[in-house]
Amino acid sequence: MAREVVTTRAHGIDISRWQETYDYNLTWGQVDFVIQKMTEGAWWDQDWGKLWDKGTSQVAIRGMYHYQRSGISWQAQADNILQMVARVTPKLHIIALDVEKINNTLDKTYFSDCQRILEYLSVNSDRKVILYINPDIFNIAHPLMLKNFGQDGVKWLYDYPMWLAQYWWTPDPNKQPATPKLRGDWDIWQYTDRGDSKEIRNGQTWRHYGSPDLDVFNGTVDQMRVWANVDDAPHPPPPTKVTIESVTIKLSNDSEVKLK
Repeated sequence: MAREVVTTRAHGIDISRWQETYDYNLTWGQVDFVIQKMTEGAWWDQDWGKLWDKGTSQVAIRGMYHYQRSGISWQAQADNILQMVARVTPKLHIIALDVEKINNTLDKTYFSDCQRILEYLSVNSDRKVILYINPDIFNIAHPLMLKNFGQDGVKWLYDYPMWLAQYWWTPDPNKQPATPKLRGDWDIWQYTDRGDSKEIRNGQTWRHYGSPDLDVFNGTVDQMRVWANVDDAPHPPPPTKVTIESVTIKLSNDSEVKLK
């Protein structure tokens, strides 16, 4: 059965344990990529494998997101992420840092830790490192960090690809999001949190997408594959080593000289 196509953009979902199960082969919507919540704070998400084994791992473009928590060492959180990245197969292509208000204190320490985690992941991983944020949080972080740390304190808000959460009343993957006033570009847009539905087919429960949270990439599937480094460029073969034991040169007077 051909999958539904809703946009020429790469279209996908983000998913967490609240969905309980995810079987990609029991969905019919356009799912070109999946970004799964796998870690939070210093722990791994409960039953993450249930979503991974039959769901996320079956999709060509794969990512994970980490829910950052206040009061926990930034490095402990960053190392926790890297341990998860190293554990899963097939490989993850995207690592997203999820910056949100719930269970957090949005102060200069929290946002400084955001910056540290992003930088640490970029140095210690070859995956695509991105920032998940909504316009309200961006507009809290920017003046607070600028006041306390100057331009160096807000650089991370511009340097990393942005996965923006922003919903219109009528969801449409072909629209444009309302970006923060101080940053107009976007890479991934979470455009709704109510996009899923269910059907019973031959006694089995099918889901439209597998998650109510729907996203689009700001480009085609092929462009996203390049952006996320999905297709690793083949390495050229090593040069062939040629060993010359000796060379005999014949001179004009018919004598010979052997070079070794």
